[in-house]
Amino acid sequence: MTGIITTFSQELDALKDYSLVEDIKRAGGQRFYIGHLNEQDIVFVLAHNDPLDAALAAQMMIDTFHVKQVIFTSQAFPLAPYIAGGDLIIGNYHIRPAKYDEAERQMLEGDPTLLQTLRTVCDIPRADRPPHIFGTLIDWRVADFDHPRLRMMQQEFGAIAIDSVGAALAHTCHLNETPFAAICITVPSPESAEPVSEDRINRACQGAFELKGLALVELTVSAITAHL
Repeated sequence: MTGIITTFSQELDALKDYSLVEDIKRAGGQRFYIGHLNEQDIVFVLAHNDPLDAALAAQMMIDTFHVKQVIFTSQAFPLAPYIAGGDLIIGNYHIRPAKYDEAERQMLEGDPTLLQTLRTVCDIPRADRPPHIFGTLIDWRVADFDHPRLRMMQQEFGAIAIDSVGAALAHTCHLNETPFAAICITVPSPESAEPVSEDRINRACQGAFELKGLALVELTVSAITAHL
């Protein structure tokens, strides 16, 4: 079974429409949808763009539904100038900075087999396919977008975007030795350090859920069914 965790309510609705939902179960305060997508058993859930929600969702999928791999879709804020809003980033690595004196910085790698599957999927030509970029994502506060330490770590690790949720989920999957891959839709860079509204995200990702993130998830699930 494949677990799909999304922070987009639109993508959750699309998954409900496109997949064959057979059951709905509540666990850990979240609602999990169980069914089939492209002949693959799946379970999917909405994580509300919160690191704790995402980590708990992953743990519940592993403990309760015994998923074999987890695919995560979320938003990211580009750090590299060549990345535009609406591009898709697949996370090769996820950086968790040391936030306390006794903490250590972590660099978590996406599952090599899932990443290779995504590379294969991204090579399939489609007219509606946006640019796909593989790179390092960093866990950071969006409000501190221009912080010197962020820029230093960006140079050190080659981080190309901020993803404040995926690192927590990646950490949970690594602890459980569960394959994990992240697909992020980029939204405009928050140079103004203003809170990012739901309306702003919707405008940046208008039409992206069916044509971008979800299409990539669907193709990846098909590839998993065929090759893994």
